[in-house]
Amino acid sequence: MANPDPKSGNSRVYFAAELDKDIVPRLERKVKDYYDFVAGNGHAEKVMKSLAYNAGGTIDSGHVTWRLNRGGEDGEILYNFENHYRSIGQSQVNLTCAQRPAIDVIAKNSDKQAIARAAVAKGLIDFYLTEAGLEALLKAGVERGVFATEGFIFTDWDTKAGEVKGRLVPAKDPQSGEPVTDPMSGEPQLETVQMPIGDLRFRLYDMMDVVRDPLTPSYVQRTWVILRNWENKFDLAAKYPEIGEKIISLSAGVETELRTLFDSNRDGSDLIPVWEFYHEKTPACPNGRYVKFCKGIWLEGGPLPYNKIPIARCAPSELIGTPFGYSSMLDLLGAQETVNGLDTSMTTNQLGRGIGNMLVPRTANVTVEQFGSSMNAIKYDPDGQNSEIKALTMPPTPPEFFQYKKDKITAMETISGIGSVARGTPSPEVGADASGSKLALLDAKAIQQNDGLEKTHVQMIRDVALNIVRIFRDFGGSEKRLLKIVGKYNSYMVREFLPSDLDEVENVSVDLGNPVTRQISGRMALADRLAELGLIKPENLSYYITLIKEGTLDPMIQGQQAAQLRVEEENENLLEAKPGWQHRALITDEHWVEIPKHLELLDNPDLRKPGAEPVQQAVLAAVQEHMQLFRAMPPELVMLRGGANAFAIWQQMQMVPAGEQPQQQPGTPPASAKGGNKVKPSMQDSTAPESMAAAPTQPAMPKNPQTGQRTPGPRGVVDGA
Repeated sequence: MANPDPKSGNSRVYFAAELDKDIVPRLERKVKDYYDFVAGNGHAEKVMKSLAYNAGGTIDSGHVTWRLNRGGEDGEILYNFENHYRSIGQSQVNLTCAQRPAIDVIAKNSDKQAIARAAVAKGLIDFYLTEAGLEALLKAGVERGVFATEGFIFTDWDTKAGEVKGRLVPAKDPQSGEPVTDPMSGEPQLETVQMPIGDLRFRLYDMMDVVRDPLTPSYVQRTWVILRNWENKFDLAAKYPEIGEKIISLSAGVETELRTLFDSNRDGSDLIPVWEFYHEKTPACPNGRYVKFCKGIWLEGGPLPYNKIPIARCAPSELIGTPFGYSSMLDLLGAQETVNGLDTSMTTNQLGRGIGNMLVPRTANVTVEQFGSSMNAIKYDPDGQNSEIKALTMPPTPPEFFQYKKDKITAMETISGIGSVARGTPSPEVGADASGSKLALLDAKAIQQNDGLEKTHVQMIRDVALNIVRIFRDFGGSEKRLLKIVGKYNSYMVREFLPSDLDEVENVSVDLGNPVTRQISGRMALADRLAELGLIKPENLSYYITLIKEGTLDPMIQGQQAAQLRVEEENENLLEAKPGWQHRALITDEHWVEIPKHLELLDNPDLRKPGAEPVQQAVLAAVQEHMQLFRAMPPELVMLRGGANAFAIWQQMQMVPAGEQPQQQPGTPPASAKGGNKVKPSMQDSTAPESMAAAPTQPAMPKNPQTGQRTPGPRGVVDGA
């Protein structure tokens, strides 16, 4: 049975399940309904006006912020606009994106292999953030969220990008295009073709480019989107040569009216709107759906190529009951218009009053009526015999105008939560003697007020990072790839990788850090405080500078992170009791930290069961090795590595010689009553001193051939000779 007219909306076939030849008219109807909805309820007008102010212009009068425009019957009105709207909005964007977020990739398991592959995923994400321009694109997405209520980043796989390499593909006959088979075996013949290996692609959209069902109660409930792209029609015709002539004949179309602020007549442009329809996998559409089309022409399509639609969204807040976002900047549009009106009135009056004009009686014997370009003679009939030439005094601008303008700007800052300190121009109310700590606190308050935008920014980064991992894993192929950016301490784990290695990734977390460290004032206050406490010493001035410039303490803690990773790897090997593996400690290790970490393994109930004795012995041997080296550690080295706390522990250990029990304190019960029954030793006791591995020793040092004596070893290390 033929489907009804799609314009009637009464089809009994779900639009996403239509055949390729029937689906394009129904998708175009969805597009038209969307634009009619956002235009009919005024949402599109608000967004366009917001984008206009961000661009330094207006959509109603055509006036701009970069020059004075004349209006009125004779050009007597001077239109002057101060664009506080853009300044406040850009402050929101800068506050949100001032510090690069810390991205951490969470592995499915805690074993060494999973952690190493999670490090690969993190290195991959860092590469696209820094080298592929993704960080700037994320900021642009936040900017669209602020001024256009929504910003989107779509991640997909571009088969035409990436490094060009030779690949074996089935050979085809150059004339017929049919596959060529081997005449003997009948197997398809292969040939080497130089072609790109593919790479990720990121595309930026705003709410005008992402069509969805406008009646959906919330964005998270939407099951499909239609994305609008602008492509060169000649490139598109080359990609689809069988319909190339038809594509070249297309023009931009009426939907460009809602594209950007500067759209007018685009009939001469080679860019045409190309639409991509993506439908999630749902009961009504089990395999999902993908369709690419333009102007009634079906270009390509099939099932949804991804597990989920790989689109990330930034919306400062939600317009409740709709699938649209909302930005507090829209609430400032009226206030900005008021400021524009006050500026226009004051500018017109001030400039008009500043131009000198003379009152000249008609009976005065004056021949020059214009004294200059800015001074005019205004003739009048004198009263009585008074024919004096005098200056015309214009009425002054009421001071209430200036005060009301200041109050309106303050109201805009209050509504947006972006105060004068965050904008870089502290108001008199802040105080001329404001300290750095006070300014840092006010900056932090502005960031906390910006909480909605912060959260959606974090969510967008997280979604994009997950899309990077998932799409690279699914479409990256089977060729090994080399990461170009790796961590200084993790470089030994992330040299080469296969896209399939990303299977170990469970999730991605994003941390924007403390609000105090997001602004320069807060970072300076924190750096000064750490210097006062002695945590940043004069010889480590680079840490101080890095904290102020970047707001990160990574250089101070990278070594600790590397040591922590090593200890975790040692614990894994101790638990597995690998044959041939031996724990090796150095005298420079932080023994006071590593000993408790190793002993934590013995808290595992499984290690108290019969059969766990080899693991117990291996753990206790590692502990004994650390204890021996700790006792032999030079005191100055202890102070350098661990400071006063470690030195206090070292002193206590020096008071108890190795192999002896500490002196029993008064008032404590004896280990066993004299003459009484002895308590049976536990598993730990039975494996303690007697069963521990032999204490590690240093290799014998070489003898001096002249004196016959051995060369002394490192201080604090017992020579094994």
